[in-house]
Amino acid sequence: MNNNMPTLRIAITIGKYVTSGIKSVIINYYKNIDRIKIQFIFCL
Repeated sequence: MNNNMPTLRIAITIGKYVTSGIKSVIINYYKNIDRIKIQFIFCL
């Protein structure tokens, strides 16, 4: 992505039936992404 590209927004829906392992993977991705280029939107 160059500076002219808009920010990529990713909506993540986490329901009550999602296991802890999946939540951990999503949080690890969130901690390690470039937040200027990619935004996570969490829907709980």
